[in-house]
Amino acid sequence: MEHMSRRQFIDPLAGLAGQATPTPVISFTQIAAKLSDEMWKAVYGKSSRKVRNMLEGMFSKAKGKSKKKGGMVSLKSKNRDRAHLEVRQGMLEEENEQLCEEVFKTWFMAHQSLLEDSLDYFGIAHKNGITDDELTAIEEATAEKLNEFLSHMEEKGHKLEEVSLYLAFVQAENLTKSDKAMDIFKTWQKDSTAPQPDPDPFAETEADAAAE
Repeated sequence: MEHMSRRQFIDPLAGLAGQATPTPVISFTQIAAKLSDEMWKAVYGKSSRKVRNMLEGMFSKAKGKSKKKGGMVSLKSKNRDRAHLEVRQGMLEEENEQLCEEVFKTWFMAHQSLLEDSLDYFGIAHKNGITDDELTAIEEATAEKLNEFLSHMEEKGHKLEEVSLYLAFVQAENLTKSDKAMDIFKTWQKDSTAPQPDPDPFAETEADAAAE
């Protein structure tokens, strides 16, 4: 999954050690918290039944579960209605970045054309949406470039919700300065029952506003 490469998460002790503090990232759990319940359901639903059983065994509070060997569970269909929300809540409470990342990766792999068109637009070589190259062109794209990219992808028939999720996942540095992307994130947040991160990494900073 090289095409999903992101910068390492910020080390809170780096500055104390005299090292340059890396650019802060938006974590996987913060992205999950921002998504509307329906969007998260769509993302989570692309995981295999085996993976969902595992995650629901770890995090779901749904009643009527029958425990199996190894902590696996089998939920009746009527008990799956809120399972995706309870899994997300569990991931957020534990700040389980690894599991959250895998859920997102599985969803992206089911959207090959989105990956291909995104990499094509930014001139990044790939094979069927998979690349070993750096994603610098996306990560460092200006807000104007990101807006143009979103418009381009919309014209190609992609859902802006899905394209914006991709930009958040690969950590486009100027994402919060993109008007089109921010409008989508604000809509998601209104329709999300998950507790929102504080401070909100998607919010425009005072420095961003002053730069406009």
